[in-house]
Amino acid sequence: ASAGLRWNRSTILPLGVRFEPYAIGRIDAYAVTETDGAGVETGSRNFTRALGAVGTDISWPFARMDNWGQTIIAPRVHLVSATGVDDGERPPNEDSQIVDIDSVSLFSRNRAGGYDLWENGQRADVGMLLELDTVSEWLPDAEVFAGRSYRLDNEVPFGAGTGLDNENSDWVAEFGIDLAGFSIDSRNRFDSESGRLNRSDVR
Repeated sequence: ASAGLRWNRSTILPLGVRFEPYAIGRIDAYAVTETDGAGVETGSRNFTRALGAVGTDISWPFARMDNWGQTIIAPRVHLVSATGVDDGERPPNEDSQIVDIDSVSLFSRNRAGGYDLWENGQRADVGMLLELDTVSEWLPDAEVFAGRSYRLDNEVPFGAGTGLDNENSDWVAEFGIDLAGFSIDSRNRFDSESGRLNRSDVR
């Protein structure tokens, strides 16, 4: 069982800076029964845990209008600090086994997909978006994004293969082009240390 509260407020500051502070609070109650391969109960434990996080999401989009269309450049920074989790408050991870980062999930407040895994500690997520919106179907619309995440402590809650298993995450690099009704999109992750391509999805 789980219950939570969320608060956020988006404000446009002078010079067009978008500033959105937020706070999250959650209480989980678990009843865990352990069994062996034959289905015989080998142990059980019940526990509750209180979780919380505060952070802010800041972006500063720049836009320029021309006869052929619009250009947008938008740097973005997300800062968050979340409470820790004791060893006795970690249930079997059933609902957050698949974690991957892209231009959207990179800035998520808790990048675990479910309730079992909680992303604790402090981090900074940074990224840059470049977007071209043209007025003619014979001119290409394009979008390019690059970003990564930095852990500000020694906590690394995610495992290998997620792109988040080091203090500095993999680089996220994405692009898309749309021209005359045809489009190509590519989502990529590059290793934080070696720079090798760890994942690529092309459509």
